[in-house]
Amino acid sequence: MDYLDRLNLTLTPERISRLKWILPLGMAAIVIGIEFAQMVWIASPGALIEFVADGLVYGTFGPVLVFWLLDVLQRWLAERETSALQARLLARAREHLHDNQSLSDSTLQSLFATSLYINDVHDHVGDLPPEAVAQLEAAHDSLDAAITGLREHLLKIDRPLR
Repeated sequence: MDYLDRLNLTLTPERISRLKWILPLGMAAIVIGIEFAQMVWIASPGALIEFVADGLVYGTFGPVLVFWLLDVLQRWLAERETSALQARLLARAREHLHDNQSLSDSTLQSLFATSLYINDVHDHVGDLPPEAVAQLEAAHDSLDAAITGLREHLLKIDRPLR
């Protein structure tokens, strides 16, 4: 089992979306606070320029980098979630196709067996009324049509997807 699979990642995209804004703003506030405290503590004539320069450099590059990294992480997690969903859907579709083919094959075999049975009954009935013989022939023709239709359907399903 993958380490990330053991984590509860259900709310992670929303949490990362919030962290994308909270962490950089918090980092910028901390940098500005520290630089301001150093400016007040040192109280030299060039401290204001150093405060502005350090505040701009450290207060922007770090938070922007954190924002970018969290954005990349959020996109990766969304892509991973989408891939997992697609894999589940593909597995379900394959299972459904396999079930359909099994059901269609067993149905085709049952129809063919019934057709053979009707054909055998038709060959051994000499004293049946003509209406019953006509009904047997109609049932046999109907079964043959159903078998043909089912075979055509199975041949369509067996074609590879492109």
